[in-house]
Amino acid sequence: MKAPEDRSLPVVLYVDDDAEDRMLMADAIQMVDPRYQLVAVNDGTQAFRFLNHCRSSLPGLIILDLNLPGMDGIGIIDKLQQDKIFGAIPIVVFSTSASPADQNACARYNVDMITKPISFSILTDTVKKLLSYCKE
Repeated sequence: MKAPEDRSLPVVLYVDDDAEDRMLMADAIQMVDPRYQLVAVNDGTQAFRFLNHCRSSLPGLIILDLNLPGMDGIGIIDKLQQDKIFGAIPIVVFSTSASPADQNACARYNVDMITKPISFSILTDTVKKLLSYCKE
């Protein structure tokens, strides 16, 4: 895991175990606003490794899937929010789930949840909304 090349660009950390979803997100962000630099990882362990490596220059947003290997998305949110530094990073859950239980879990942590769209054209609109959460 390497640090982003240009820390003057706003960084978005995307945690998703689906390689195709990570690629689509990278393409959509590049299309919507190429100023953003996406760092994509596939689980919580990699996310925390990246965050600990970049503690002095954190991402402006974490986009997080719920269904992940190892620690699930809610566990990651809980751990992030317990940390004084990481707890200040905005988090948005981006998942295929639309279950009320998952929505309630996100609401308990005051984290918005957006359901993954089924087409790339809708994804680009969704990415605009996701990037609006980013602290630059």
